[in-house]
Amino acid sequence: DNFDAFSLEQDKSELKINELKQKVQDEAALWDDKIKDAHQTLKDCREAQSRWSANLREAEESYRQAAALESVENSATAELERLKIDAASSRASYEELHHELTLMSETLRELNEERSDAEHSSRTLTKLADIFGPRGIQSFVLQNAVQSLSSLSQNYLDLLSDDTLRLELALESGDRISRTAYIRSPDGNWIERPLSSLSGGQWRRCSLALNMGFTDLVAQQKNIRSSLVVLDEPLTHLDATGRAQVGKILRSLLQKGRGEDGTKSNLSTIVLILQDLAAEELEESFDSIDEVIKDNGSSRVV
Repeated sequence: DNFDAFSLEQDKSELKINELKQKVQDEAALWDDKIKDAHQTLKDCREAQSRWSANLREAEESYRQAAALESVENSATAELERLKIDAASSRASYEELHHELTLMSETLRELNEERSDAEHSSRTLTKLADIFGPRGIQSFVLQNAVQSLSSLSQNYLDLLSDDTLRLELALESGDRISRTAYIRSPDGNWIERPLSSLSGGQWRRCSLALNMGFTDLVAQQKNIRSSLVVLDEPLTHLDATGRAQVGKILRSLLQKGRGEDGTKSNLSTIVLILQDLAAEELEESFDSIDEVIKDNGSSRVV
């Protein structure tokens, strides 16, 4: 009976021990779950802390940037105010300079007018000095003679060239007479040409016009009127039209008894000396044509 009782007590003890073990295991499992939950909660808290730390850093960075932007804005505002002050000062300076420029322009205009008047007076005084100087009267007379010769010669040149040539004469310093030729272009404008570039016919027309103009000038100035004109080779380099024009002008001088300037002429005879006979252009212009033939050292007229 004692053994059975001991065995029963032992069984009960083992049962209690097993129950306690089971309870301990259950408690351990429960605490393991709680510990796992605590670990997960701690992990979540750490992750949240990391996020909040990152957000805090971003917020601090944003604050620093905002502070920097505010500083830049303040600097820009101050610079803008300074620029406004400078602009106002520059505008005042500009207006002052513009006023000074207006005054200087007016002064310059007055000075230019005074200079123009002074130059005009100087030219007038110089011209008077030249006129009343040692050679002044002579130069003055010569200048008028050159102008008259240029006008009289141009009258003949218009006829000889059908108004396509112009020859201008001018008196330069040192009593030198300059000659300038102009040729009418197809569009009607006058083009200056050097005398050396004129063709033979154009040069001959200018030469004849000068000779006949000089004859009229002498008749005007000196009242010298010849009854005889002798022209040596006046038709050289002239074409048929040019030769006909020369003959027509010379015939008109004989018929009118006046030069191109309108002065009375005593001209009664014109003699042309030619190397080559151009009878077809001369027959209608001249009363007679004599041919001189050299034969055995002597000459005879036929």
